[in-house]
Formats: sequence, structure tokens, C-alpha cells
Amino acid sequence: MAFNQRPSPYTGGNRHTEVSNIFCCRFCHYLGNEGEHLVSVFLRYPRLIDAIKINETAALKSASWGIGQILGQNYQLTGYTSVQAMVRAFTEDEELQLKAAVDFIKSESLDDDLRDHRWQGFARGYNGPGYAKNRYDKKLAAAFAKWSKIRDTPYDPVPVAPIIPDLYPAVDIPDPVKPPAPNPILNIIGGILEWIGSILSPKV
Repeated sequence: MAFNQRPSPYTGGNRHTEVSNIFCCRFCHYLGNEGEHLVSVFLRYPRLIDAIKINETAALKSASWGIGQILGQNYQLTGYTSVQAMVRAFTEDEELQLKAAVDFIKSESLDDDLRDHRWQGFARGYNGPGYAKNRYDKKLAAAFAKWSKIRDTPYDPVPVAPIIPDLYPAVDIPDPVKPPAPNPILNIIGGILEWIGSILSPKV
């Protein structure tokens, strides 16, 4: 997750402006080394939680998600029916994050630029008009040159385990009445915070 660097569209009523103020900052760049970046990530999630409490949809749309850092407001371009569905999918599987990035590239008609190595055109369409300032086109060209010299890792499919028939079918037992489930998005973020906190905590 990273904060949106583009001007936020949430400037109307219904407290969208307050949500935008939380996210519209330039704190999403790497801060020089892995440790500082980890701390910066740790500081972002409490802000996201505060924004979700104000307006969940606007908060999730104002952040970027997954391997491809897809802006939440672009969820439809990745094939999802809601930004909540996109975020939940991204927390389940990295393959879904990669697929969404590919779908976004195709939806924005950037696949030809990528295929033909037109890095400026691709960076402009993917990262916006600030691509030149951040040298995204140069970084893409350098990354392509680097990885073109490295052979692909051989892929060996994992054999599928045989299906063993269930000789003792489970009996359906009605579940007891449970209280309403908490917000799943907050649960996901809470788990990430707990994990990051365990890394940053001093070892005893």
C-alpha cells in the first residue's frame, strides 16, 4: 500500500476532503534504505485505518495497492466490481496482484508501449505526467536491460496430489448465533500492523 501522489478526486462533501488530506502526501517514496522504508510503511497503516473510519470507500480508493501499485479508484480497470473486492483479493494472492497489473495495462492500452519498449509512453500512461521527474522511464529501461541478461529460472510444475475420496462425509451442524463480524479490511490491516510491530520490537 502507498499513498496516492496524484491530486485526489475526493474534494466534495461527505468528508471526502478530510480523507484526501490524509492520503494526498508524498510520503510514498523509499526513504533511502530498507529499515527507514519499513518504518515509513508502519506509519502509513494507522493513517489508513483512521481514513477508513471516516469513509472506507474513499480511503481505499485513495491508496495504491499490490505489486503494480494500482490506485484504488482504478479498481474497475482491473476487473473488480468494488475497491473492497480488489483489496481483499490482493491480500489473498500475489498472483492476483500481478494479474490486476496486467489487466490495468491492457485496459489503458499500454501493452503495445510495453511490448515495443517505448518506455516514455508506458511510464506516462502508467505513472502519470510526473513520470519524467521521477525518471520512471529511465528506471524501466535500466531494469529491462538488466533482466534481459539474466536467464529465466526453469519452471517445474508441482505435481497435483491425488484426490482421496471422503469415506466419512461430514454432518452439517448448525452454527451457534455469532455476533456481527468486524470490518474485514480493518482485520487485514490490523494483521499487517501486528506483523510489522513484531519485526520492529526488540528481541528479548
